[in-house]
Amino acid sequence: MSHALAQSVKLDILEASVAALLERTDPLQKELARRGKVSLSKTEISKQIGLLFSERYSINLHSDILDTPEFFWRRPRYEPLYLMTAEFQDIQQRQTIMHNRLDQIHELYSILSNELNYLHSTRLEWIIVILIAIEVILGLQHFFNG
Repeated sequence: MSHALAQSVKLDILEASVAALLERTDPLQKELARRGKVSLSKTEISKQIGLLFSERYSINLHSDILDTPEFFWRRPRYEPLYLMTAEFQDIQQRQTIMHNRLDQIHELYSILSNELNYLHSTRLEWIIVILIAIEVILGLQHFFNG
């Protein structure tokens, strides 16, 4: 039972970390809904994505703590107590919810990153169009003056 309780405490710490990450993304979601864009630069969004991956890495690094321990392979008579306590603590459901929240945050950052890439490519296309127009004007000017 103590192992399941320890897993629940560890999961609680990881959930708090994900909740803090959600709080940091909440203003972005609201700004995106209100303005249709966010005021973050590509570098800032990349930093946020890095934080998200760091958080996911940390959670996945500790996910083995949330698995059924090997202790019960050698002592199967204690496993029902562990499983009962783990079920009572909703460990599996909490893990699933935590991963779903991380997926939602990742989706938000993907949308923002794609939007910035689109804006950057559009800007580059306009630069190319302007450069071609300048080249045409200079060519016509050379043709008529030459």
